[in-house]
Amino acid sequence: MRKIFVTAVAIAVLALAIPALVQADVRMGASVGDQGLNNFYLSVGAYNNVQQQDVVAVRQQGIPDEELPVVFFMASKAGVSTREIVRLRLKHWGWMKIAAKYNLDPSTFYVPVNGEVTGGIYGKTYRNFNGKPQKKWKKIKLSDEDVVNFVNLRFVSEHHGYTPEQVIKMREDGKNFVTINNDITVEKTKHQKKKWFWEKHDDKDQKDNNNSDRDDHDKHDHR
Repeated sequence: MRKIFVTAVAIAVLALAIPALVQADVRMGASVGDQGLNNFYLSVGAYNNVQQQDVVAVRQQGIPDEELPVVFFMASKAGVSTREIVRLRLKHWGWMKIAAKYNLDPSTFYVPVNGEVTGGIYGKTYRNFNGKPQKKWKKIKLSDEDVVNFVNLRFVSEHHGYTPEQVIKMREDGKNFVTINNDITVEKTKHQKKKWFWEKHDDKDQKDNNNSDRDDHDKHDHR
């Protein structure tokens, strides 16, 4: 009974929290809406094996949406709690300063791609990595924006089964990662519904054919 009550309270808090976060998080000129943020929190939670309310709890502490995957990624790599990462971030520590505290270097954030990435948001950063021997990657300087872009690139591509190149293309089109995640989620949902429809349709056709065969067999037996 107590478990049911706690779950109900958590759901109620979540329902109240998400609309408020939508109003507070208007990026690149337009909000993705309640469902878009809900999909993002669900995806971040699923990818990191935590509950959606855990993701929202971090957001409510003042961590921007696109930095949520960084909090969970950094906590996992450093072997510490998300609470500790949030504490440092809210003290205005840069992401690479936090990384250095736990002996994490720029190579931790690098996402391999096929071919060269020469322009746009990722171009300069990939040139910095690919233009140096891997043993010198520790000296590469990453901005907070670079870290956010790399971690979200890894999260979205791995969680949804997309190639990094596909996600980079979406990012270069001017979409933020909340929107990218939502677009992919909506597209995958449409595909699943369409697949389910045709599978159901095929099952019905198969049953109709089986019934027809039985009727023909019965007619033959009666002759």
